Amino acid sequence: MSKRNKSKKKRRSGRDNSKPTNAPDRKKDQPQPPYSHETRAADAVTVFWLLAGFASGMAQLAMFILRAARTSFEDLDRWAAFHGVVAVIAVVTGIITLVVTPIALRVRRIPPPQPIIAGMILLGGLPFAWVFLFPVR
Repeated sequence: MSKRNKSKKKRRSGRDNSKPTNAPDRKKDQPQPPYSHETRAADAVTVFWLLAGFASGMAQLAMFILRAARTSFEDLDRWAAFHGVVAVIAVVTGIITLVVTPIALRVRRIPPPQPIIAGMILLGGLPFAWVFLFPVR
């Protein structure tokens, strides 16, 4: 019996079920998803918390720019209404950030770094200082 016939016989009999050595390992080639210690709910709350803080920060930046432009150019009174809308957006997103902060800290297994927590509290509370120190006229 030739060598070729023996290998066919082995394959047919089911005794040799190993992969050929030159076949690629498909599991190795596929990228693996990153492992997370947090639940999906904790990740979702954290993302929502950070986006609310970011939105509050952007609204505060817009408030500052509009306030500076309005004091620099006296004829920009038509922007006062827009300044008021941006102030409301900043306060609402700031409240959301402050409310979600303890929830985000509670649902996470590993707490976020302290500078992130402090930054989110600052971004959540700063709109109140802007509104009370520089009221919309």
